[in-house]
Amino acid sequence: MAAVAMSYEMVSDASGSWAKITITEDGKPKDLYVAMPTSESSGSTLNIPFNNRGYFSLTPTLDPSQFYKPNLLGGSFEYTVDMSQSNCGCISTIYMVSMPGKDSSGNYWNTDGYYYCDANQVGGNYCPEFDLIEANQFTAQTTPHSCNSPSSAGFYDYCNRSGSCWQNTKNNLAYSDYGPGDSYKINTLKEFTGRVDFHNNGQFDSFTVTYMQDGKSVSMNTGDCEETKKMTNDIRNGMAFAFSSWETMDNWLWGDRCQASSCNSHNLYFKNMKVVTGGDSPQPPTPPSPSGDYVYGDACANKSSDDCDGSCDCFWSWPSSESWDGPDAHCRCKAAPGPTPGNFNYGDTCSTPYDDDCTGCNCHWSWPSNESWDGPDAHCRCM
Repeated sequence: MAAVAMSYEMVSDASGSWAKITITEDGKPKDLYVAMPTSESSGSTLNIPFNNRGYFSLTPTLDPSQFYKPNLLGGSFEYTVDMSQSNCGCISTIYMVSMPGKDSSGNYWNTDGYYYCDANQVGGNYCPEFDLIEANQFTAQTTPHSCNSPSSAGFYDYCNRSGSCWQNTKNNLAYSDYGPGDSYKINTLKEFTGRVDFHNNGQFDSFTVTYMQDGKSVSMNTGDCEETKKMTNDIRNGMAFAFSSWETMDNWLWGDRCQASSCNSHNLYFKNMKVVTGGDSPQPPTPPSPSGDYVYGDACANKSSDDCDGSCDCFWSWPSSESWDGPDAHCRCKAAPGPTPGNFNYGDTCSTPYDDDCTGCNCHWSWPSNESWDGPDAHCRCM
């Protein structure tokens, strides 16, 4: 629900050189830049001034292709946050969106000076959104927002504004688990650590939110969730990190846990951010066999993506002489594979349609008819 009732306006100034901070990615330090009009961020601390929104960039000046977008499917994001200034009425957030936004023609849509888009169409442009934390001292929520499949130009015409399978401390934890004061297990007047784990069981089927402080922890888990399954490719392919600090008198976040008043959060601090990337990627776990001049990876979001005409099996593909993420990599029709030539005996079905020589076909363990089933030339082939 990030920005669903956002009242501020971003200052469109993306021309300067941005502050640099360091996060940890897969156990190693990684430098990022804080893309926002003004920030005193440094070291491992992200400083978000009130009534501002920003993003993580790989470059110190604006390049819409260089937002930081790690693959988190099967991975996690961890942070330490200071909510001591975030009273009831404040909305303190860090979240992910599928920036840069595109218009119906496939061109970058510069809605705010930074090509922003989200699931609530703030600024006019829809795109998938995953709210890692929207919070104040009284409650915290994590929410996935899926969207309709994009057009072949990458344009989204509608998203799930409210989201589904959200996890909120006021609904999913005991009253005494999260709140301001020493009587709460997580005392939000002091720094605490949060982590979101993105579970991968062949798809993004659930997530777990954990809050930790002084050796104590509380956690919330979605269980099997259709909303997150719809976002499998979004999380796998990477979403840009966004962060903001704003206020609202609407109680959609905290319900009856507190009475809203003017937000006192002059500065919101996230620090010691850690990303563990997922083991999944836009290409299959074993290299697929080339078909013609192209190598084919995972199925695309729909049968009309990029070059596909809606009638074929549509797969992410790239020229065999280039990388899977090269300039000519996109969705193309993949011809149905034919059987492997030769005189073979066939046994049981293999584990996946891409084992050994298989290319997405009816894949079986096989061996030459003049050899044994466990001979040197026995392996998986198209049947």
